[in-house]
Amino acid sequence: MPDREPKKILFLDKVLTKPLKEDRLRGVEVFNVFFLKDLINAGHEVTLIIHPGWKATMARELPDKGNLKILFTSKFGGKNLGSLAPLWQIRKEKYDTLFLANVGDGILIPYRFIQFHKMVEKTVLLAHKVPGNYFVKSLKSDTVVVSINTRISKSFEAKGFAVMDVYYGILNTDQFYPPEHRPPDGTIRFGMLGDLSSDWKGSDTAIAAFKKLPSQVAGKAELHLAAYTKEKPEAEEDSRIFIYDWIDRDEVGDYLRSLDVMLCLSREIDGQMMETFCQAMVQGMLCGLPQITSDVDVLVEKLEDGGGITAENEAELVAAMVQLAMDPETRKRSSMAALKTSERYVWNSEYFIGKYL
Repeated sequence: MPDREPKKILFLDKVLTKPLKEDRLRGVEVFNVFFLKDLINAGHEVTLIIHPGWKATMARELPDKGNLKILFTSKFGGKNLGSLAPLWQIRKEKYDTLFLANVGDGILIPYRFIQFHKMVEKTVLLAHKVPGNYFVKSLKSDTVVVSINTRISKSFEAKGFAVMDVYYGILNTDQFYPPEHRPPDGTIRFGMLGDLSSDWKGSDTAIAAFKKLPSQVAGKAELHLAAYTKEKPEAEEDSRIFIYDWIDRDEVGDYLRSLDVMLCLSREIDGQMMETFCQAMVQGMLCGLPQITSDVDVLVEKLEDGGGITAENEAELVAAMVQLAMDPETRKRSSMAALKTSERYVWNSEYFIGKYL
């Protein structure tokens, strides 16, 4: 990153102020770690409030350059009030920017404390979810709102906030690139990536559709499901279905390059948007994988210039899998389109810092 005047940034993330559930980062947790790295490496002064349970993880993940101050929440205050103890220590400090890493009522108490003591000149929110009424009412109207998809933007705009940008993407892109060659064994490897223990990820749909593939496809197809952190599906009896416990972050790129087609089948639950971006899909596109997605809007919009097929139900999913398995030219065109589209979903910290922080 080019030299800039360093900013003094107070970084507040609702997840980091709660106990660490498990030492395997995913999704937005990975994003925040890499964004923090970029802020630190760019020379900005960063103050980070975290629960003590995150201490070892942050020591491992973040560079020690002297411009990062980590303060720990108090165990006596619980997940919300615990943040007030470290904030009380720095209440007389002045910061250029408060960066709110997500929407969540759990950060409102520390947020109000920061505003009451006039600790920051401005607040920037990166919204990963639709806000509730209580959160919106508590947020100052001059907050700079950047959202990760258009539906979230519209929900803020409907409540009187001007959304400055719809901007989000993948940070750790070095390991995501197409393979030089795909295995010439004639096998078509379909695969998923994410926390597939979540009901809304749709791995059950993938298994059901895979088992209905016609014989001319089924005989040369495999289904790879990565990964399950909790209960696994009952698919072990099928030797063509491969169930993964977990894939380390440094091995994700290699896993994706072993596939031929990626399935992203997230669904809404009771009308609620569960998938707000899908980093895994972009990682797959960066690896040149043709996509088959459900009709969730944040997935469909990534295929507007090609790159794959949207399936609205199980029958359409089976048909899409057959089409991509049987037609290598369609796979090749979709791969090239996916790779080209993926470029607009790569996060540029320099752009974001310069424009908003």
